[in-house]
Amino acid sequence: MFRGKYAIYYGEQEVTKEEDEEEKDYEAILFGTALHYTLEMLSTFSIMGVADALLATKNRYGLHLSQHAIEQIKSRVLELVTNEHFQKLLEGADIKREQSLSFNEELKQIDLLLEYEQKCVVIEYKSSKKYHQKHLRQVRHYKRAIESIVKKPTTGILIYLLEEGVEFIGV
Repeated sequence: MFRGKYAIYYGEQEVTKEEDEEEKDYEAILFGTALHYTLEMLSTFSIMGVADALLATKNRYGLHLSQHAIEQIKSRVLELVTNEHFQKLLEGADIKREQSLSFNEELKQIDLLLEYEQKCVVIEYKSSKKYHQKHLRQVRHYKRAIESIVKKPTTGILIYLLEEGVEFIGV
């Protein structure tokens, strides 16, 4: 610290609107990351799988998430694994979680890839519709990549795990 005649005042650091919004979104980003981690940790898409995955999430993110956020993650993941439509999608599929993908010199990671004998389904989980158009572009890109790589017709599904419930959007 400078004192006396050598003290220099540089003013306050200017915070741009974008940086301010990023700070506000920290909790939303953390929530989304923890939700994805829970889904990644599911050993099975079942209620028991959710219990184990939630324990892993609490161990990893528990100090940073509020109790409300943890309850929201639990509720949303339970809503997904008990969803009849989702369970039907899993039937007969070779299930690949967090599938890494290299396509057109880009590295990507698909949340869930379901590969059947005749087709594939790319699934991306999202905790908010805030960037819906960006999510659609992301899934379309993944669909093209998987179709090109495995040579099977491929569809995509955005699964929004929202406070109000689970929403499936075909892409």
